[in-house]
Amino acid sequence: MISLKDRKKIILGTASFDKNYGINKSIFFKKDEKNSLLKKCVQNKILYIDCSENYNSAMSYFYQNKGILKKFKVIYKINIKNCSQASEKKLYIKIDNVLKKLKIKNFYCVMLHNGEVLKKKIGPKIHNFLLNLKKIKKTNKIGISTYDINATRSIINKFKFDILQFPFNIFDQRLRDKNLLKFLKKKKIKIHIRSIFLQGLLLMDKDEINKKFLKKIKIIDEWLKFLKKKKLSNLEACITFIKNFDFYDHVIIGFDSYSHFKEVKKIYNKKNIIKINFDKFKNNSQLIYPQKWKLR
Repeated sequence: MISLKDRKKIILGTASFDKNYGINKSIFFKKDEKNSLLKKCVQNKILYIDCSENYNSAMSYFYQNKGILKKFKVIYKINIKNCSQASEKKLYIKIDNVLKKLKIKNFYCVMLHNGEVLKKKIGPKIHNFLLNLKKIKKTNKIGISTYDINATRSIINKFKFDILQFPFNIFDQRLRDKNLLKFLKKKKIKIHIRSIFLQGLLLMDKDEINKKFLKKIKIIDEWLKFLKKKKLSNLEACITFIKNFDFYDHVIIGFDSYSHFKEVKKIYNKKNIIKINFDKFKNNSQLIYPQKWKLR
């Protein structure tokens, strides 16, 4: 079993349930493996799960297997891009429909998948909708998922939220900023770190990575040599890295198979945390925004 301290921190990420997620599109998560994974998470007291309307395959699976999420605290991320999508009536209908399809009473957290939308004119309207969802007990918490630090500061200064979901991995260590952490603590924001494998890139071997991408971003080659020198597997390095910090409240971990879950569990159960300095890789400007990657 995963230790009590760590299993409380883990949130099961479901982006990897979707065949369009991540850098390696060839991975396909079979239904039987999803069933086994959810069962094992419950057994290991990993009872938080991160879902999104953007993860089409994942949501289809949950809708087809009605009630499968009843034992989980569900974080549900919604996408709002314009005024039409910000219509309160449409949003309430959307939330009610998802709850009915999942056969759950409410969400643990409703979160904006694209939190930066709050910087637009429709920001107050969206925030008001989320506050009302909390008021009528459709959700316990409200949150934002963001990529940009400055935009995040600006949004949290203006609007009240319970949870921030932000990337944190070996190549993206922006959350280590002491002033930022003080600011978030002052605002009573819980931190959920995501993208610890950087959409699967950090778990890939050299022969699995697009050659043009590898040639353009030299630090990946350095990273692979570093692993060899330290005698670490990709997965062990990623888990070791996040276990060296305690500023976050939860970590979202996506698995690409049931066997991957077992590997992570094995590493998490190691009592001794290896102290390794990963600073040479931090905040690489070419890698911290996956949406800007040019893989072809």
